[in-house]
Amino acid sequence: MKQIRILPLLCVLILGHTWLVMVEADTQQEETFNHQTKEISYWIGELGQGQPGDNNLATKTLIQMGTKVTPYLLEVLQAEPLPFQSQALLSQHWGRLRAAHCLSQLNYGDIVGLLTREIERDPHPTMQHIYAIYLTRHDLKQSIQALVTNLKKANYTLPDIIITLKNINNPLAIPMLKPLLTTEKPRLKLAAAEILIHLGDTSGANLLLSQKEDENLRLATALLLSDEHLESILPILKNGLNHREAKTRLKIINKLADLGQTNFIISTKDKFLLLLDMLEQEPNAWERGTDLFFKEIPKPADEIIEMIGHPDGYDPSGTTKLRQAVVDRWRRRLNTEGIKWLKGLNPQKIITGNQRATIGKIEISNQDINMGNHFCLTGQNAYLIGAMDGSFPPVGRLLGDEGGFWTPPTKLLDGFVVTVNEKGQSNWQLDNCTNFQHQFSHNEFLFEKPDLIVRRRDFVIESQPGFFSQLTIRNPENKRRKITVHLQSQINIRPAWRSGLANDIDIINYQEGQVRVEDESKKGEGLIFGSATSPSEYKLEGNLATLSYHLELPAKGETSISFLFFKFSPGKSNKEFLEIFHKQNKLLKQKIQIYQDIAFSGVQFNCSNPEVTNAFILAKLNLHMLRFDLRPNLPDLVFLAGYPNYARVFGCDSFYSTPGANSIGFSDTVAGVLKTLADSRENPHGVPSGPVPHEIATSNRLIGIANSQEPPQFIWACWQHFRWTGDQQFLRLIYPICQQSISFLQNYRNMDKDGYVEGNGLIEAPGAGGKTLEATCYLYAAYTSLAEMSLALGHKEEFDDYREKADRLKKNFNRQWWNEKEQMWATALEADGKQRMKNFWSVVFPMETRLADPEKAIIVLKRIQQEWVNQWGGVHTRQEDISQQGSGVVTSNLFGLVGFQYGLAEFGWQMVKSASLAPKQDRMPGGFVEVIPPGKSNFIQLWSVGPFIDMLVQGLGGIEPNAHQNKVIISPSLPSGLSELSFERLQMGEHTFSFSHHRQEKLIETVIRHHQGSVPLEVRFSIKNKDVNTMFVGEQKVTTTVSRHPTLGYVESSLNIKIPVGVTKKVVRKLTPENSK
Repeated sequence: MKQIRILPLLCVLILGHTWLVMVEADTQQEETFNHQTKEISYWIGELGQGQPGDNNLATKTLIQMGTKVTPYLLEVLQAEPLPFQSQALLSQHWGRLRAAHCLSQLNYGDIVGLLTREIERDPHPTMQHIYAIYLTRHDLKQSIQALVTNLKKANYTLPDIIITLKNINNPLAIPMLKPLLTTEKPRLKLAAAEILIHLGDTSGANLLLSQKEDENLRLATALLLSDEHLESILPILKNGLNHREAKTRLKIINKLADLGQTNFIISTKDKFLLLLDMLEQEPNAWERGTDLFFKEIPKPADEIIEMIGHPDGYDPSGTTKLRQAVVDRWRRRLNTEGIKWLKGLNPQKIITGNQRATIGKIEISNQDINMGNHFCLTGQNAYLIGAMDGSFPPVGRLLGDEGGFWTPPTKLLDGFVVTVNEKGQSNWQLDNCTNFQHQFSHNEFLFEKPDLIVRRRDFVIESQPGFFSQLTIRNPENKRRKITVHLQSQINIRPAWRSGLANDIDIINYQEGQVRVEDESKKGEGLIFGSATSPSEYKLEGNLATLSYHLELPAKGETSISFLFFKFSPGKSNKEFLEIFHKQNKLLKQKIQIYQDIAFSGVQFNCSNPEVTNAFILAKLNLHMLRFDLRPNLPDLVFLAGYPNYARVFGCDSFYSTPGANSIGFSDTVAGVLKTLADSRENPHGVPSGPVPHEIATSNRLIGIANSQEPPQFIWACWQHFRWTGDQQFLRLIYPICQQSISFLQNYRNMDKDGYVEGNGLIEAPGAGGKTLEATCYLYAAYTSLAEMSLALGHKEEFDDYREKADRLKKNFNRQWWNEKEQMWATALEADGKQRMKNFWSVVFPMETRLADPEKAIIVLKRIQQEWVNQWGGVHTRQEDISQQGSGVVTSNLFGLVGFQYGLAEFGWQMVKSASLAPKQDRMPGGFVEVIPPGKSNFIQLWSVGPFIDMLVQGLGGIEPNAHQNKVIISPSLPSGLSELSFERLQMGEHTFSFSHHRQEKLIETVIRHHQGSVPLEVRFSIKNKDVNTMFVGEQKVTTTVSRHPTLGYVESSLNIKIPVGVTKKVVRKLTPENSK
């Protein structure tokens, strides 16, 4: 009976459990559906945001989410279009266009009908035109029909429609266009004829020929007809040379040149004046000139700058007053000096000479090198970029205006030139140096001729916004001489690239022996320069200020004169200038000592390879040259990303440099840049916090939003900083921000909830986007970092959550991203989960972040060594022939670091030696270039420097810090090309320690010294890939623990040593035939 009663009860319980499971599942599905609805709705709301163009972050995200977003996109287009009020497109317009673009990319079933409907009902001509362009993807004939229909309206979009139809270049348009040749609308008639000529139909040319007598159309027809009709159009073109629009006159001139009419090629002077007219008449800043590299997108300003030889103070986006002042100045100079003033027409011949970098006993010497190579000198508040011949040629963006003297975010000076004059002698302009010496703290230029020798020494003051140029003039002749030294300075106060700051006319005055300059939009601060004594005469003309000084040269003796260029602030007088001026020798001595201390004090590395030892010292100096204190413009200390093209703050570059910078004692700057990037998080998303930026100007203005890997990389970098410093205050401050960053990724960069971050990543190459390998790897690093952070702060539940997320991601990753056939990681996943195999160097990231299963890691690392490394180091992309690829120094750095960490010491050492060549390249000697061979890349690059240091410290040295627990792992490598290495005075939290590691005939000895700390240092000493049962600690024989590394997979032999402060411990491993390799 009991059994009979139990059966129904069991049935009830089972059914009840099933019902609960179903309800639970339905609830989860409903929650997932609601979450997706919320996320899709959010991104729909973001469609109209950002810069003009088909794509923004919302479109990319929605397209990646797939067809489930279709109803939401259709809803956007159900509303009535806005009425036409102006040519400009509002955010609402872009929202509609991007919704249509997404539907087009998703191949919506009735996309042709939808686009046709929008073309017909939207009253905005630009909207109609863009919809018609989208239609070309799906129905070319209907698209052309729509474009021709809009062409008939002959409104302001007519030029754009002409370009579009010519680009489509399809004969389907011919029968649609021919009827327009008989229209009464002249613009429309000419437009149809132009397109028909392009399509190869003779009716267009015939129409134009018939219109050449029409007063209103003859010039337009002549510009369109080919040289077959030269006899007819030549007189028309000649008569049009006096057209009121400069742009039209230039078209005529270029047309005549194309027709081979050399008699009508205008003079250089006339062309220059014509270009000036174009600058004055053009209302659009971008059409005057861009803010990009010179001639990257050629505009009138580029042509003018090419003729002058440098930007000369012109800013296409400057105020009207500034632009007009520069144009007027150019007209005056052309009228008074003629075309000889246009130095760019006859560029200076390349001067070759000797370039050296020296500090202590280190010397890098390059012979017969282009002296036009750039140098950089820096302080904490300012930097100076010029050329080694003594000149200041164009460089960088802003059409070449990124050289000169900068106190970020403002440039104060294009440059200067010194001319020596002696009665009866030709003027000697000191811009032909053939012997240059870079000493990091300062530069020296040697100018020589038989009867006179001049040595110029430049240095930027370390902690103030100014620089000195000191001249020592030597007279080798046995007679007294009188000379005049002219200092001509080219003034240009302008804002940094995309800083958002105004650029107005420069006001130049001479006061009490010095020149003072300020921008009219920011009076009260600017540039003051000159010498301690008043010049014998001065001249202010345009943007040039010339100060002349009479000097006496003793027989077989020398004399000196110095110039100071200094940024003055409100309320400061010439008195402060003179006080600083008279401290110049003390300031130089202090500067030299600072660089000596950085090079040869503090953290030191030595090894049996002197080239690598020297490269470590140079890397420290390079890193110092990139750290700045730009407060209050930026909230804290920062690293700039590089010179000359990236003198701004970058997220990715800073994150990669965090471990290396911390390891050599630059922790204050690491904390500063992480806080600065955290404070600068942009928030266009309507969420509590956005991701850290990719790039910010030195004015603290956002330039670029984060790539997909940068928010998790930020979290990883913060944890690396804490590992080295144990700074609990920093961790408590940054932890909530890291949590917000990971929440942002989970909610807004993982729309399909597959656990992978979406969006473009670090690799900037075609086919690199989607769900990228680098973003996935750093997401794992972020989870593991957050887990460790939460544990350090005592948040056990949060630790469990982040650890579980990391474990789940690792399991899924090794299954979904591994291509068994190719035995390689996919570099991205498509929205449908399909692998994308593009062979980028990003295949190293699963090992760097320890996301890879050990057996897969070793397979990939061995292939990287064989297939991603050429004669210069690691390369960007594996392909059949990689010998012509340059090697990114950061690539070699990361390859080497990971090689060491996985016990592949020979590969790691190969990469160390490759990257050590960076400061020896044909750029600024001693500077860590971005790429080998360098080409036009940066001559100092942050992510070439910081990761190089890390490759030595954490890679070769095998140091894994854990400051907050007073623990450190030391697992050094001695590859076959190395017999010894040592690190002195490494700083980890409150601890300072050193260790040496060297091979003798029958043993390897490691000596560890604990210099400073309040408690003993707990050291775990480990040997990779060795099964060693015993080692000696001092005289005591100690049994080791032999195990397989749980993450990296290699066999290691380890022991634990507790070292009190002031104590030295020696570990000896005796070599046997079995373990000697």
